[in-house]
Amino acid sequence: MIYAHRGLHGPGVPENSLAAADAAIARGFGIECDVQRSRDGQAIVFHDWTLDRLTGHAGSVGEMTAAELGGIGLLDEQGQAVAGEAIPACASCSTASMGACPC
Repeated sequence: MIYAHRGLHGPGVPENSLAAADAAIARGFGIECDVQRSRDGQAIVFHDWTLDRLTGHAGSVGEMTAAELGGIGLLDEQGQAVAGEAIPACASCSTASMGACPC
């Protein structure tokens, strides 16, 4: 079994994004993702404790609510904003991959 670390990400596809999960599933890979808790106790898919590297925003995941985090766009590995990709809730990733991931 091959697992895509933080999904299958790269230029134009941010790590731990729904697009990265979709790309991994399309290749038949399992998915490893990072989960943190938002200020309101929701499971959020995000690697870093702070938002700056992956979003360009200041602050930490634990200081914001799930709704606030869901409104923040993600950057790809080159620091470019990716249209339509925001910080996902764990439930969104689970729903997107339900039955499609060969885990």
